[in-house]
Amino acid sequence: MNRKDKRKQKSIQKNSLPLSEFMHAYNYHEKGMLEEAKLEYKKILLQHPHHFDTLRHLGIVYQSQYDLDKATSFFRAAQKINPISCEIYNNLGSVLFASYKLIEAIELFEKSLSIQPNYIPALNNVSLAHYRMRNEKRALRASEKALQIQPDNLRAKTNRALALSINDKSDEAIKIFEDIIKDEPNGENYK
Repeated sequence: MNRKDKRKQKSIQKNSLPLSEFMHAYNYHEKGMLEEAKLEYKKILLQHPHHFDTLRHLGIVYQSQYDLDKATSFFRAAQKINPISCEIYNNLGSVLFASYKLIEAIELFEKSLSIQPNYIPALNNVSLAHYRMRNEKRALRASEKALQIQPDNLRAKTNRALALSINDKSDEAIKIFEDIIKDEPNGENYK
């Protein structure tokens, strides 16, 4: 870590807030109470305008509500505070993915992976983006790596099946989908 990164890290720590404040907002977020979460995150930002996690999670709330411009705005603000966060590049890539800007999304997912090569959300996202672009081999490689890291990850299993399906390996894909349905009959992927 160079001197500039160390100063940035000290600034992040100095702008930290009590965990209970953040967790209060985060608990609303986790329960799907997005309006309440937004209010609480905004209250935190009044006192701690440079709190990375609050900015990032407020961006996630806006993304969940399909307000991609506001989501991007909060993600960019968080990125300025912590430009070495693998999570923020994944978040920004997710907004571009939702906007059907797949090439740009892949670049950001790969930036996330350059910071943290085993970051499962970015591996899953890059795999899905390559699947959507019909980059057969790349989708297969990313899905395989994600499964090596987390063999029970539902998204990784699904992405692996999708990648196999565009690589002329439909029988293997069907087997994975059958196993997923057997193991996770109420999984989020089938709603």
